[in-house]
Amino acid sequence: MEWFLIVTGILLVLIGLLGAVLPGLPGPPLSFIALILIQFTDKQPFGQNFLIIMGLIMIVISVLDYIIPVYGTK
Repeated sequence: MEWFLIVTGILLVLIGLLGAVLPGLPGPPLSFIALILIQFTDKQPFGQNFLIIMGLIMIVISVLDYIIPVYGTK
């Protein structure tokens, strides 16, 4: 089960990186989901504060990803 979580997390990170440059793919949310999946492994490499901060950064980036193009076209 642990290997499945790690491999799925790595795939989501790679797809998230592609989403940073390709339109239509939600890059930051996929990468954050990968962090959450890796957190469920036995070692738990991330602390709670790190995950909260990364979640807030992901929300800000996702919101700005939709707001900035609206103001850029005006």
